[in-house]
Amino acid sequence: MTTRSVTIRGHKQSDDAMRLSVNAKRSRMVLPSLFRLGGLQGSAEEGIFVKAIRFAVAVTFSAAMGTMLVTSAACGAPNGAGSPAPVSTTAAAEVGSVQVLQTGGFAGVHDLYTVDKDNRATEKAELYGKVTGADFRSLKDEYRTPNNCRDQFGYEITVKYADGQSKKVTTEDCSQKPQLVTDVIGLARKIGVKTDGR
Repeated sequence: MTTRSVTIRGHKQSDDAMRLSVNAKRSRMVLPSLFRLGGLQGSAEEGIFVKAIRFAVAVTFSAAMGTMLVTSAACGAPNGAGSPAPVSTTAAAEVGSVQVLQTGGFAGVHDLYTVDKDNRATEKAELYGKVTGADFRSLKDEYRTPNNCRDQFGYEITVKYADGQSKKVTTEDCSQKPQLVTDVIGLARKIGVKTDGR
């Protein structure tokens, strides 16, 4: 491949050099036109134009980072993780204490689990919410069904309300009962203060 050369103003230039020269001239013609369209002219205006582009990029980047941080916070640890869940003001005011007396078994235990105003466990809010609901208040006093279980535990739930009323429910391990009864027993045994119920 041969390179053609021409002479311009006494200087010899190759085709490639000529193309670079032409492109450079076109660029110098186009940029001022753009600046004039944007109300900017001259070298000083070129600096303003560059700063404006950098500012726009910075704003876009900051907005994107802010969105990422908000999304990350929303998808972070579960609510209440690492700190006690707040107890509903209504539920806390309605409940004085929740007690579960566990008796029987092979060893003949007599353990009393108590959850009251001094308890700071996270699950306290859930327990109080269950025993203040209409479903719990409408439970029967006893859930005992014939079964062949030996050495099973018996449970007596006692909820004392702030208005002086109380609710008592008794059941056994192998007796059929609502899931709500099982849940209240489980929560009280998990977070309640255990003492000798004799």
